[in-house]
Amino acid sequence: NNMAPKLIYFPIGGRAAPLRNAFKLGKIEFEDVHVTFDEFKAAKAAGEYTFGAVPVLILDDGTQVTQSNAILNWIGRQAGLIPSDAKEALFVDEVVCSIEDSYNLI
Repeated sequence: NNMAPKLIYFPIGGRAAPLRNAFKLGKIEFEDVHVTFDEFKAAKAAGEYTFGAVPVLILDDGTQVTQSNAILNWIGRQAGLIPSDAKEALFVDEVVCSIEDSYNLI
């Protein structure tokens, strides 16, 4: 009985927007859990998030993963969005890294 992965983030796009889009593009069902900043602070203080940050992805076996690029890569693999050809996959990584660079400019 597999449960849908649970994505935890604030009720804004931010770092979760590409993740939500990849889930939808890959036709992967997921639970989109929105937390308020106060709920986040309380969960962080309680040690509920591995690295004390969101987004967090919780898999059906309870595995918790943070870091948006790691989550995006996992979604891409699950949905077959990452090419099996190493050179083509390199171009996908290039685009993802370019997007990450643009986030760091903001």
